[in-house]
Amino acid sequence: MNSDSELLKGRSVILSRHKLAIALLILASVRLLTLGAYPLFDLTEARYAEIARLMAETGDWIVPHIDYGVPFWAKPPLSTWLSAASIFLLGANEFAVRLPSFLLGSAVVFLTFVAQKTDRDAAVASAAILGSSVLFFISAGAVMTDMALLFCTTLAMVSFFRAVEHNEKSWSYWFFVALGLGMLAKGPIAIVLSALPIFAWTLWFNRWTDVWRRLPWFSGSILAAVISLPWYATAEIHSPGFLNYFILTEHFHRFSASGDIEDLYGHQHIQFYGVIWLYGLVATLPWSGMLLALAVRNFSQLRLLIRQFFNTPNRVYFLCWALAAGIFFTFTRNLLWTYILPSLPAFSIVAAEAFCSQSGGIQKHIRGILVGALIPPLAMIGFVLATTLGVVAPPSGKILLSQASQLPGWHPGALTYVKSRPYSAQFYEKGHARKIPLSELTSFLDHRDAQFLAVPHTVHLQDTLLARLTPVGGDQNYQLYRINSDPR
Repeated sequence: MNSDSELLKGRSVILSRHKLAIALLILASVRLLTLGAYPLFDLTEARYAEIARLMAETGDWIVPHIDYGVPFWAKPPLSTWLSAASIFLLGANEFAVRLPSFLLGSAVVFLTFVAQKTDRDAAVASAAILGSSVLFFISAGAVMTDMALLFCTTLAMVSFFRAVEHNEKSWSYWFFVALGLGMLAKGPIAIVLSALPIFAWTLWFNRWTDVWRRLPWFSGSILAAVISLPWYATAEIHSPGFLNYFILTEHFHRFSASGDIEDLYGHQHIQFYGVIWLYGLVATLPWSGMLLALAVRNFSQLRLLIRQFFNTPNRVYFLCWALAAGIFFTFTRNLLWTYILPSLPAFSIVAAEAFCSQSGGIQKHIRGILVGALIPPLAMIGFVLATTLGVVAPPSGKILLSQASQLPGWHPGALTYVKSRPYSAQFYEKGHARKIPLSELTSFLDHRDAQFLAVPHTVHLQDTLLARLTPVGGDQNYQLYRINSDPR
């Protein structure tokens, strides 16, 4: 009887793993198949897509540009290189520029799985939890620099853990490769977000000797420098002033500023101190809610469980990693919700450990995990359908361009934007979308350099100007006009 019971339990565990593997496959398939199913979002997605398109078009792989002749000093080029290479191979379209984020996200899920060497139940569960966390699922198909940073910090943390805790020398150099690539992904923040949890864990368990002996600090540091420093030096030579802006403004000033800093490429995102924890709560849905419910149900045993947790080096390592980004960004007001991304793999591992350590193991929570894992792909399918049917209009210039392209007289460059121009317009028009200040509109109409005009809804034109225009469409941000042949 006992052997039969063990056999049934073993089969149940294997079946649970298979179900989670299927859920992961569904997550990946839906995300991949929807990469090109909706327009690029302004501002962030379209901006980085246009930077990549410019790199692929101009062939300047050293200095990213935000417009023709205008260098983009805010971020290093790793994510831009990947998107530009994808454009070079697949063309300038949504699928191409989003594909690198999907591939990086898939690699992060794999690294999260291999981080747990012995517990395969928790490994599969953590991969499913990460893949279906709302922020990760969105980011794994979005054009931005954060997925490259996430890949680098995850590779660094997993490599360090496997090299130091499990004494696997094959992982030791990957730690330094990750730091070098992290410098190319988003700069020194990659090293900071890796060093903080590693320092805390090493100090907690007094593992200084193991850390020193099991990692090739001298040769590894040279390797990281060889990977990253040549680009920084070359970029400064090609675009003098880059290092000053990138190091001082994008890091020190942005972290400490309350909003009054010189931002060449946008505006500050000033929030209240500690908002990063609220972002983290939302970013990890639906799992943050399920963990809170689990803690409430086991409140009487919570103190014992926490004590047991902190006596286990593996679990403390992942907890330090999960808390690092939140603690670091608690002390700045200038941040976005994507800043919590580097903590998500560790959060997923901690959450999976919490579910699997309960009585009954993974089988007890398999239904809830499967339901949670299927929420994001179902929501994505619903969003794509709503976008296709016109029920939802994403913030993108593609809608306005689509309207204009159906009108007589349309050709690339026929549409001019007044006062502001979305990055998506530049991307979809392959650099032909023009922009003029409002003060030059009268002169522009006198010369009639274009057939169509896009005017922001916030701009109120004089009647004399409106008399020279005919409304022919618009979206939530712009009114589309045809320029009359002759003044009325």
